[in-house]
Order: sequence, then C-alpha cells, then structure tokens
Amino acid sequence: MTCELAASADSKALEQLQGWQWRGIAVTQEKQQLVWWGGTRRAIGSDKPPRMTQADLNGEEICASTTNGLECAALTKGDLDWKPISAQRFDQISAGGHHFCGRDDSGDAWCWGSNAKGALGDGSHIDQSAPIRVHGLGKIAKIATGDAHSCALDVEGRVSCWGKNNQGRLGDGTTDASRSPTKVLGLDDVVDMSVGKDTSCAVRKNGEVSCWGRRFTGMRLGPQRVAVEAATSVAVGCDHACSLTSTGQVQCWGGNAYGQLGAVPGTLATNPDGESRGALWMQSYRGPSTVAGLPPAKRLAAGCNGTCAETLTGEVYCWGHRATIGDGENSFRSQAKPIAEPKAGWPVCEAERH
Repeated sequence: MTCELAASADSKALEQLQGWQWRGIAVTQEKQQLVWWGGTRRAIGSDKPPRMTQADLNGEEICASTTNGLECAALTKGDLDWKPISAQRFDQISAGGHHFCGRDDSGDAWCWGSNAKGALGDGSHIDQSAPIRVHGLGKIAKIATGDAHSCALDVEGRVSCWGKNNQGRLGDGTTDASRSPTKVLGLDDVVDMSVGKDTSCAVRKNGEVSCWGRRFTGMRLGPQRVAVEAATSVAVGCDHACSLTSTGQVQCWGGNAYGQLGAVPGTLATNPDGESRGALWMQSYRGPSTVAGLPPAKRLAAGCNGTCAETLTGEVYCWGHRATIGDGENSFRSQAKPIAEPKAGWPVCEAERH
C-alpha cells in the first residue's frame, strides 16, 4: 500500500509519505529520507543512498529509487546496509507484505520480492531479487500493493489486479489467485485507486467510489458502490477507507476501533451500502461520515489505524491511532487535530501488523 501526502511549501516540507505494517517513511523536498518504524524515528541523509526520489518499506526491507538506480536495505537496528539492485529508476514504489512494485518513467509496471501467491504478476511463482516486468499490462498511471496482491490503474482508466484472491481481493468475481493481471469487473473509467491489506477502492470519473475485497463489501465478489459522491481521490487502510471530494470534504467508513474515521461519537454504525449485515458487520464499523473538525483538504493518506490530510492552507491534520500517525503517543484520537509542526515521520500510511 502506498500513500503520498504533501505538507507546507517551505524547504523542509514533506513531499511523500508512505509505509507498511505500522512503519512509515517520509521524503522532504531536499530528497532527504526520514524513516521511522516501531515507534522510533530514524533519519537517513540524502547521500545514504544518494538522492532518493521514491521509497517505501515493509516490515523487512526498504527500497528506494536513487540517482544510481534501485537500492534496497534490510531493516535492522544498526546502520542500513544499502545494496544496489538494478540500474532502473522508478517514479513510484509501493511495498507489499513481502514484495515491492514500481512504475518507471515510461509507465511500465515492475515487481520484485516474494512471488508465492503470484503477487509479482509475471506469470510464475518464482521469487525475484530484481524487478521483473508485469505481464499483460499497458502503460499505467498508478501501482499499489496489498499484503500478497497488487493492482495497477492504467492510463485508459482500467484497474487490473493479480496475486492472492481470498476474500475476492482481485475484484474479478472469483476467489482464484492469479499470477498475471486480471481486470477488475465493471471499472473502465477510474481516476484514482488505493489498495489496503485485503481491500481496494477506486474513484470513477463521475465521483462514485467502488470497493472490493474483504473489508467493506461483506465478502461479496466484485466492486460494490459506497454511498459517497463527488470523490476525487480515495485512501484505504487496513480496516477503513476515506475519500476526498472536489470541495475538500473528507468522508470515511469502515472500522473505527482507533478513531480512524474521525467520526463524531454517536455516529450510527451502518454499513457503506445501507444494508444490514448482522454479526458480519461489527459494532465498531460505521458507514460514510464526514470527518469532524477538518478544514477543506487537498491531499489524503490512510494508514492501518490512522488517517492524515493536508489542508488547503498547508496544515497537516491527523486522527486515529497516535502511534501510527507518528506523534509518538500510544493512544488514539477520534477527531482530526492539526500537527503542530510538519515534520517527516508524523503523518504516516502503514498497514496491518501480522
């Protein structure tokens, strides 16, 4: 899962925020990577490795596109030992549970790492230590990774997914895993999409949002519309999702155990499509509701148990589990609050621990 969020316009501002498994990574405009995980922030200078432009990490490894190509390092308590992987450069990198995918500057999709569930999309189950081209995709606008699957939005507005498919996370109407990309049913006019651990959502040109996979569809197969309108972008966490509208309003739905929906206490626990699911729909789950106390926003990032947004004035607001949004507290907030100083490592998009 990959999320990006910009902060203010000064030289120390954040350009990119993303991460995985309660860990986060941030990129400043000087291309210095500021990384933290397990509640501990670490700074990696711009020369280690040289001038990172895109990066993401999971619980095992961090990979970055640098001026020298792709470099990766195992996450350890000591200094990170960066290893050159390939001469390729990527303008987007997304980390899955045990694999990575990236989009190069020509719009081609590549993946590397564990391929046990076909998450690399090369038609095999063979692990790859270096990027391998995803089969059967044209030029893509965005790529995103889940736990053991991946999805891409092509330049024509179609979404394809591959890899593990229990709970219908590929959106193709089946629960059969696929080693190559398979089209998500009924989506051919998508402008944005986001992938969580086992659920994905997409925004269509008309502003409608549809989701597929386990979390928000009652484990029904294929995309299901969510009761939100006028969306321009979407961000999916482990157990919740949020959409941003053209007027800057943010609506969230799904699990709310850590306040990650930013909902005012007392919001009815109805499901996104308005139907009752009984025991399948836990009490902490809520239907779409507007985030309280949040000024108009222009960017959005959803993590496993936390959500952040950048406002039109450049402030960063966060809500949800405070440790996962990077302010160092092991508690949660149910309402959006501004971060006092935009610092790398505060807002974070991460995914569920295993």
